[in-house]
Amino acid sequence: MGKLLTNYCLQLFLCPNVAKIVKWKGGIWYWNGIEHNYGTLLHKKRLAPLKKKCVDALIKANPTATAVVLWSRNIVTRESLLDISDCFITENAQIEVQKACGPEEPSLDVLVAKFCAFQQEYSGYVIASHLMNGVAVISCQTQWMAECLVHANQSARGFASLVLDAAHGWFAVSTSLLITSLIFCLTMQCWVPGIYSHKNGATAIHYKYHYLAMMQSARTIKSQLGGKIVDADFAGTVDFSKAQRLGFVETFVCFWKEDPSDDHTDEALIC
Repeated sequence: MGKLLTNYCLQLFLCPNVAKIVKWKGGIWYWNGIEHNYGTLLHKKRLAPLKKKCVDALIKANPTATAVVLWSRNIVTRESLLDISDCFITENAQIEVQKACGPEEPSLDVLVAKFCAFQQEYSGYVIASHLMNGVAVISCQTQWMAECLVHANQSARGFASLVLDAAHGWFAVSTSLLITSLIFCLTMQCWVPGIYSHKNGATAIHYKYHYLAMMQSARTIKSQLGGKIVDADFAGTVDFSKAQRLGFVETFVCFWKEDPSDDHTDEALIC
């Protein structure tokens, strides 16, 4: 036997109990015998660090193998979890395999169901979503945010300056970003959010769909207030990167071109 990788000592407790298993037509009946009056182990067996590394290596070498396969030697090398530790004789091997593999990612069906449930619970909060060709942008806005963006903060020269800010480094995936277009509220004397977007990148196309959701929302709200959106309303939009600038320009052109009543020329839109 190899050296025990633990500071604890093993002790033997003799037990006179005789358990019985009775098989009958209706199933199996287990009789435990006499009452056990000795202490039981308080904790399940735990893998020593060295054995834990062996389990991780076995799983890494067989990434598609299930716990049952790793337990039954049904792999090319004929290795088994039982070769590493005898705790897998009684303990659930699937639990240790799941621990080594990390948390299981939810299926697409689960993600879609949760997203739909979120939209139902917060009706009208998600105003636009784009999930195509590897680009994901989900834009959110409350009625108050929309009205602040269009009505409460409108000046004689159009909307007050729109400043875009981003929160990054907070998500498990490094490319995930939460961006916000902020506008200065004259009444509250502070910057307030006009629209949020959660996106999986910071390219021009990502910013395009953020700005497009913002402009479409502004047109809808301003129309409800009896006004009409004009290109000067977006003159105060501030960009801090080339991607933001390119995304805004492309959005600005597409936004007006999709309006059949708009009479902008191509030259005027680009300039």
